[in-house]
Amino acid sequence: MIPLLEVRDLGVEFDTYGGAVQAVRGVGFSVEPGKTLAIVGESGCGKSATVHALAGLVPSPPGRVTSGSVRFEGRQLLGMSTRELNRIRGKRMGVIFQDPMTSLNPTMPVGKQLTEALRFHEGLTGRPARHRAIELLERVRIADAGARADDYPFQFSGGMRQRVMIAMAIACGPALLLADEPTTALDVTVQAEILALLTELQRERGMAVVLITHDLGVVARVADDVAVMYAGRIVERGTVEDVFARSAHPYTLGLEAAMPHAGEGDRRPLVPIEGSPPDLFRPPAGCAYFDRCPWAMQVCESRDPPLLTVKTGHESRCWLHDARAHRPPELQADGQVEASS
Repeated sequence: MIPLLEVRDLGVEFDTYGGAVQAVRGVGFSVEPGKTLAIVGESGCGKSATVHALAGLVPSPPGRVTSGSVRFEGRQLLGMSTRELNRIRGKRMGVIFQDPMTSLNPTMPVGKQLTEALRFHEGLTGRPARHRAIELLERVRIADAGARADDYPFQFSGGMRQRVMIAMAIACGPALLLADEPTTALDVTVQAEILALLTELQRERGMAVVLITHDLGVVARVADDVAVMYAGRIVERGTVEDVFARSAHPYTLGLEAAMPHAGEGDRRPLVPIEGSPPDLFRPPAGCAYFDRCPWAMQVCESRDPPLLTVKTGHESRCWLHDARAHRPPELQADGQVEASS
């Protein structure tokens, strides 16, 4: 199947008083129509910067895309004018931002904010636009939508504001939905409702979804494929089953060990990942996880590993998967291992 979205060698930098931060370093992945790709990793690993670059929303200054290719529906997005991007954003590509309280305009009723995209992309105005806005609020299960359309964002709870953001993102029937941590700061009950709603809307409309999260439980529940990010790079990617059941990178294993286990009577202790991520003002010459890895080898300090194929569709940026390496039992993999672009 031809990918709906294809990203290659994406690089993003931000200028600061201390110099240029290399927030995204050579990221690549693809998403097929109707599929969900989850990009997971700890705070500061480059997840949100990656998604903002896809949508042309990296603030400049201080940010800039320094390299790469982003093809969506066969069109190259990098280098497009703002006018051209505006025809795609909100129409073919919807975005759910991390914090709906700061993403929604506090001075406008939510119904009016919903009609902006409908007016710009579909030419709807007046009563037809308001009617569609109310339908969208009903679709995301906001009760008494006709009256709530006239309410302001502060009159909604966090979960309801997130539903409004989802309604805005799907208003024009996008082919791709970019969801930047849509369940952050929501309690577990509301989180489950939002995830169920996103899954239902995706199935109903056939959308592809790129989901940004740091919650492995969310990934296991909704994703088809996973890309694990660390220090601006993808260090492991594959199907949910491969990445979770046959983790191939020490960082992925570290994330899993640091998560609570849901099994009844499972009293395994949580194991933190010792140390800190590297300084992205001056990224290390070798593997970015070297200082924190329990299986680090001499080659890891001086040579940055490529993505190595663990098996078809499953890759890991780790020298332990080189054919010459002796892998620990936790990272044993079947099949031939070879370098991947």
